[in-house]
Amino acid sequence: MTHRSEWDSDCEIIWTQCQLAGIRTAKSIYFGFYYRPNISDMKSLEELNTSLLKMGAALHKNNVILTGDFNAPDVNWDNNPLGQDDLTTASKRLLEVLDDNDLIQFVKEPTRRQGTTQNILDLVLSNNKDIIGGVKVIDGISDHDIVLCTVKTSCQQKRNVKRKVYIKKKADSARIKQELQTLITTQHQEPNSSDVSVDKMWADFEGNIRRIMDTSQNVQLKIQPPLVQPLT
Repeated sequence: MTHRSEWDSDCEIIWTQCQLAGIRTAKSIYFGFYYRPNISDMKSLEELNTSLLKMGAALHKNNVILTGDFNAPDVNWDNNPLGQDDLTTASKRLLEVLDDNDLIQFVKEPTRRQGTTQNILDLVLSNNKDIIGGVKVIDGISDHDIVLCTVKTSCQQKRNVKRKVYIKKKADSARIKQELQTLITTQHQEPNSSDVSVDKMWADFEGNIRRIMDTSQNVQLKIQPPLVQPLT
């Protein structure tokens, strides 16, 4: 995943690039996350359009998925929204921006409920209708519900890195104490030198500590699990 900060604009939006698994020439997926503070905020919509324009050819040559709270409760996404006559000026502008950039909207269930009022505020948009496997809305922890979206692709994963693990119960405690005592005695006997920097003294001390740990404990190499595990 790579943050594409060059596409930022003066609105609450962020873009990331996800390189797909397989050959290097495969298309990337660009994920955008957007928040529009209120239903009358025209500046945010214009800055959203600016951000999309900054993408240039990347918007049309790659798969793009844009999600977020667009705050357009008056839009009826079940029918042809562009044909609605009762839209606010801001909602009309939102639909123009989406249409100009060939973005399709996939959420069809209300994402916010207040009493008898139900609105679709949180959207999932893409320029490729075939990449969205499914969208469903589940109960959330705020006044907005959670939108779950399935993307039909696989991402390139970095190879798991081996890390060194010290096994405390197999450590030679007596040897560690002896080595540390020798290290302290040696350092006290060495004359102080104003030519030696604090960084150099710390590097020497750290190196000796690591040497003692490596020679006095049983060490195993374990695979470090990825930060994000796939859903099962």
